[in-house]
Amino acid sequence: MYNLQEEGRGQLYVPHSYEPYRGLAIAIRTTGDPTSLTAAVRRAIHGVDPNQPIADVSTMRLAVRDSLAQRRLVLTLVGGFAAAALLLVALGIYGVSETVAVTWAVGFHLLSFIPITLIGAYYFARAGLTFAELSKAASSGGSEPSPGAEARKVRPSAKPPAA
Repeated sequence: MYNLQEEGRGQLYVPHSYEPYRGLAIAIRTTGDPTSLTAAVRRAIHGVDPNQPIADVSTMRLAVRDSLAQRRLVLTLVGGFAAAALLLVALGIYGVSETVAVTWAVGFHLLSFIPITLIGAYYFARAGLTFAELSKAASSGGSEPSPGAEARKVRPSAKPPAA
């Protein structure tokens, strides 16, 4: 069956008497209402062969519509869900006010600093620094050495005696 999702195939006219096969399709072009010609086409076919079965009479518009039915269903569902989500957001159905949203945002922001603060305090303690030294260094702009800084300085060793 031909549909709009498949690549078109080449066509070749071969008379039915040369190569008969089951499933013959006839397409008729009209300028008027296509359904009004159904009875006349049936009479013309039965005039040639009264035993010829005629089934699945349809317009090209219906054939195209049926060919696109699955794609239209998927797009309609996706579009419907997107519209419903947009409507819920626009109406505020989720029940989150601006105050609650800001509170949660600030809370999560602060909670993200707690682990890094604890890790930093651990490394300060491991290095032997105290909060008193940090506050004194911060208030002096870092220009005054902290107590015990002399003990941490590296002193050059004395030159070995000349041999």
